[in-house]
Amino acid sequence: MSAKIHQVPLGELVELRNEKIVANKDRNLPYIGLEHIDQGQPRLLGHLPGDLSISANNIFCENDILFGKLRPNLRKSVRVTNTGYCSTDILVLRALPGVAPSYAGHILQLEAVFNSASASAEGTKMPRTSWSELSHFRVFKPDSESEQTRIARILDTADALIAKSEAILSKLRQVRSGLLHDLLTRGLDAHGQLRDPAAHPEQFKDSPLGRIPREWEVEPLASLLQIVFDYRGRTPLKIGMDWGGGEIAALSAMNVEMGQVNFSKGTNFGSQALHDRWMTNGRTEKGDVLITLEAPLGNVAQVPDDSLYILSQRVVLLRPDPERVAKDYLAIVLAGNAFQKELIRNSSGSTAVGIQRSKLEVIPIAFPLDVEEQIQIAAHLATHDRQIASEQATLSKLRQLKSGLMTDLLEGRVRVPEFI
Repeated sequence: MSAKIHQVPLGELVELRNEKIVANKDRNLPYIGLEHIDQGQPRLLGHLPGDLSISANNIFCENDILFGKLRPNLRKSVRVTNTGYCSTDILVLRALPGVAPSYAGHILQLEAVFNSASASAEGTKMPRTSWSELSHFRVFKPDSESEQTRIARILDTADALIAKSEAILSKLRQVRSGLLHDLLTRGLDAHGQLRDPAAHPEQFKDSPLGRIPREWEVEPLASLLQIVFDYRGRTPLKIGMDWGGGEIAALSAMNVEMGQVNFSKGTNFGSQALHDRWMTNGRTEKGDVLITLEAPLGNVAQVPDDSLYILSQRVVLLRPDPERVAKDYLAIVLAGNAFQKELIRNSSGSTAVGIQRSKLEVIPIAFPLDVEEQIQIAAHLATHDRQIASEQATLSKLRQLKSGLMTDLLEGRVRVPEFI
């Protein structure tokens, strides 16, 4: 016979603590503000020395739960492992006798709890939830504290796996950043290895962009392009048509993210007739380089396949001369730090920062004269990107697993026997 599922108000799991401190704060204790609690994740991003906060603070103790009451839609909640001070925009909640603090911490991570907090929040610009309201929200409470602990242990394991995957992903991204810099300044020799400017200085030369391999040149972007598609400002209405359905996706600045085209973001679709009327320079090709010139500035991606596309708002398409520059290499250069800094330096505007096409096209880039080296550089980086994509997939699966576990375990759908 299955164990009975008990639902109780949150106020029967945790109580609100209201201990305050104004002066004589201990510098050795941490001060935690809302900005130090990760959004939607049970962890701290940092803290400040306790005496740096000059206003009144709440006092928290080990195993208390800090729950953000200001803008609760940000979903900020974490169980702490020590004593310290926190902002008064944070509720300090403590597990009641018979309730495992670790279990209470996970309960206060439930999406349903965050939704209830948001629903009960008052105020428009600075909405705050009220414990007097939130404390009535009903949640699952196993009778046994030992079952609560077993549930929490499973979810803690999932959190640890997620944290490990996130750390791996962060490291891979750091390595990619360094690798990208090396590839775009040192290139690859005939053996596919990075050139070494210290061991072989004779393989390098001075250029307007600093030291580069002798087999490389520096030229303005425009001199390397075969064609530019620039239809900014064009709309269906301006050419006497409308979107009118169809299956041809329009690529706008909303879709072009750094490194990828995201079709889940408000994509418009047009007909074949609209495409033919709009795309007066011809059709897009797989690998063509897309760059946003404003709102946002400098996102770089490539046309993902040979399907038809309509080039829409705030995006231009660059197709390099294939005898001089490989598409994949051009995309890497435009996304690199050096080119991105030049974009910003030549940009204008305050609320919507952008760059004129004339200024974009004169930005210099360094490139190997041998297109085959460009292709090898792109392939080298692509291998690393596949590692990142694989770890991202792992992290996504772990997060989905934890979400399912939270639903099953914290709502009492699946009970955890004593031998776990």
